[in-house]
Amino acid sequence: MHSDKRIVRAMISSSIFMGLLISAKLIAQTFTPPALQVGLWQGINGKLQQYNMLELNESGQHRFIKSYIATGFKRARVLNFTEQDIACSVAECIINIAQQGASTRLILAPYLDQAFQLLELNIDQQGHTVFSQSYLLEPVKSKSTVQIFMAKYRDKLSSLLTVPEQGIYGFWLGTLNKDGKAELVSFEANPNKKSYFTVFFNAQSLSNETSFLPEQVKVARDVTFISTEHPTFANQLIINQLSARQLSGYMYSVHRGQTLQTGHFHLTRVN
Repeated sequence: MHSDKRIVRAMISSSIFMGLLISAKLIAQTFTPPALQVGLWQGINGKLQQYNMLELNESGQHRFIKSYIATGFKRARVLNFTEQDIACSVAECIINIAQQGASTRLILAPYLDQAFQLLELNIDQQGHTVFSQSYLLEPVKSKSTVQIFMAKYRDKLSSLLTVPEQGIYGFWLGTLNKDGKAELVSFEANPNKKSYFTVFFNAQSLSNETSFLPEQVKVARDVTFISTEHPTFANQLIINQLSARQLSGYMYSVHRGQTLQTGHFHLTRVN
């Protein structure tokens, strides 16, 4: 009797072990390591207010481009690297870009729809991490956000910079944090005519815009409240002026008394 029980237990253990082996083999067959293919990816480093692009070329000569949002994309820094600087495992790809006196390390993990979750590290000469930030890199399928921005503002940027810089008035650029993701936002605030609040959506190659007139701006206790004209998008704005060059605020998309979406934005005056 005891012998029969031992045999049954052995058979069960053997079956479980074989099942685990088969499962592991199936996982190994279906899981492939991430691959960095030729293409262009874009994302926003919200902490540094940078719009960054990862450019991978067939030649093996690649670039990581950092554009400074507050300058209206007039300033950028280009970090060059090659295939020898890339190492991929089953879970991630690591790009090490050496620079004078420091280095940049990019750790990319696959995300939905050909995107990457990126951890960007700045490392000093002693190998210590002096800065780190995680954000989403999404593939550029048609036009990049910078291209869409420049197409919109190329011909009128000079006139926008002549708006009197008083209070919230002027031309501002920054980021909107919405649903855990940073998007580019522009704010054209005019004291005597229609003003505009525009959000540029990275992955979709499009933007959404709302407008308001001077009489729709109310100020109470140094806080600016704006009711905009769009029926469902960013029709309530609350803005705090942190300094002559910095704004912080909240966007609310409200429809029939129901809040559809919220977001927090940080803006810098462009001049």
